[in-house]
Amino acid sequence: MSEEKATEEETPEQDKLEDLIDALTKERKKQADVLVEIAKRGELFHSPDGVAYADFTHKGHRETWPVRSGGYRKYLLHCFYDENKSAPNREATANAINVVEAEAVFKGNEYPIAIRIGGHDNKLYLDLCNDSWQAIEIDEDGWRAIDQSPIRFIRTSGMLSLPMPVAAGKTRDCIRALAKYINIEPGADFALLKAWLLAAFRPKGPYPVLALIGHHGSAKSTTLRVFRALIDPNSGDLRAAPRNPDDLYIAAARSHIILLDNISSIPDWLSDALCRIATGMSYTKRMLFTDQDEVLISAMRPQAITSIIEVIENPDLGDRSIILVPPRIDDDARREEEELFKEFKVERPAILAALLFVVAHGLRTLPDITNKKWPRMADFAKWATACEAAHDKPGTFADAYAENRISAITTLLGDNIIGSAVLQMSSLPWSGTLSALLVELPKIAGEQITKTKDWPKSPNKLGAILRKLVVFLREAGIEVEPPAKSDKTRTWYIRTVLRPTSPDTSPAYNPLKINGLGEVGDVLQGMTVDTPSLQPEGGAPCNICKTSPTSPENPKSPDLANNGKGLPSGEVQGDVWAKSGDVGTSPEMICQHCGAPATADSPVLLCAVDGQEYLLHRACQTEWMGETDDLAIPEFLRRPRTG
Repeated sequence: MSEEKATEEETPEQDKLEDLIDALTKERKKQADVLVEIAKRGELFHSPDGVAYADFTHKGHRETWPVRSGGYRKYLLHCFYDENKSAPNREATANAINVVEAEAVFKGNEYPIAIRIGGHDNKLYLDLCNDSWQAIEIDEDGWRAIDQSPIRFIRTSGMLSLPMPVAAGKTRDCIRALAKYINIEPGADFALLKAWLLAAFRPKGPYPVLALIGHHGSAKSTTLRVFRALIDPNSGDLRAAPRNPDDLYIAAARSHIILLDNISSIPDWLSDALCRIATGMSYTKRMLFTDQDEVLISAMRPQAITSIIEVIENPDLGDRSIILVPPRIDDDARREEEELFKEFKVERPAILAALLFVVAHGLRTLPDITNKKWPRMADFAKWATACEAAHDKPGTFADAYAENRISAITTLLGDNIIGSAVLQMSSLPWSGTLSALLVELPKIAGEQITKTKDWPKSPNKLGAILRKLVVFLREAGIEVEPPAKSDKTRTWYIRTVLRPTSPDTSPAYNPLKINGLGEVGDVLQGMTVDTPSLQPEGGAPCNICKTSPTSPENPKSPDLANNGKGLPSGEVQGDVWAKSGDVGTSPEMICQHCGAPATADSPVLLCAVDGQEYLLHRACQTEWMGETDDLAIPEFLRRPRTG
């Protein structure tokens, strides 16, 4: 009986405890429900990659935040306290965030999101990142400030506001004023910097990687800070080299521009990562505490690096880069950085407005740029060409970009031990296996080079290096042809070709015209300056081709093919293009000695003889002019230019 009485006495206390637990549970549910109701006052949606976002109105303007961000959590807590004068507990907040995320993903609409720069309906939008969440709308008619953008911009930690642009003076004068705050050579280098800067106003690339390589104190970092201040100001304006690809990809997902300062080396993994971000990448990583879920990061961003040494060694990165060398600054010409940026702050609104006018011009003229032949990073080159007339002389960018690429190719090949050896091969054309080439190249490179760790020790390693250099070697005048899949002998071919130069990028450019003399029917037709003949006296048959220069069997002899006028003497005045684009091996390219057309096995070469230039087969060159290395001057070292 005593035990039964004790149980009966404890029952009321247990009931009270259970009631208290129920009340606290209901309170927790109530707090979570209130938070969800607050969230639903705005619009819940998700991005194409399935990330949940929320729109809400605050102080009369729309803001957009990721549901899982600290900023959105603070907003919910602020609203809850403002209405209930109490704070929700941690569990209620976590439960509410989970529900809001699910509602955004499964019931919300899908909208694209952007950081700093976005595009919609043939218009560009620039987030000013100010307290009113205003943006600049740019179209072919100009630019204007708007209070609410159709693009949903998000903001990440460190982002700073841009000033409201103010039109002041002529566009070209305002852009020229930019030169006062950066250290770069005028002319071609400044044209390339402007092209990179204008490309950064586009929401989608590809974007070339800007590399400023120069001595200590050449204002490389200051130049990049000025650029960032005009597009994407951030409290962390310059970054150190990332420790791994993850760090760089995350930075690309959280900022419109990536600036890496004082890079001492670029290992292969960093070179690959920079290339991926320049042309667009998607990166996945397993989500923490899960076995199957992944986090997807996609980005295509403008990037720039600074270094005091040549750090770009990978051909892939070199092919995507604009490499500039800032000039040395004399001690008496240096300025204090605080003074410089104080002055720049005054002119920044006008410079920004001028850049926006140029971007509007680019949008207006871009559809009229209908060229069919572009260099690497074609979208970038086309956009720079569309913008150019608003701030520079048409054609300036094309010449500067072509020169910069040639310089980069020459430097990269010169610094590459295999590329340098291939360029020095004198016994061209050459054919054979990689094993045979691995025997041939050390004779050129020398024992000191071949004993380094970078020299390939196996045919497979040599083949991998050559495949990376194929494009650069061709632009330098050397064609490296790997074996076809059906070739059981695994024979590689190395031959000299005429390097096709970069085309003019003006709207009226036609790559099948030579010096404005009309379209190419016979490639050499229209050249009207007499050249001393290299044919044997009396029209005797060529000892190499066994045909007479004027015989019916060879209707494409120099005199017949060129209307009896020959090639121009002295420096070539224009670039010769074959219809097929395969300059040097097209049958329309005619040897000036024997009159026989070029073939894949016997291409014609641009040769310098006694200050004059001719198109010759190598065999004809040897037959009539003797064995000398001075005859064939690589085209990439001479690079004749139009006009």
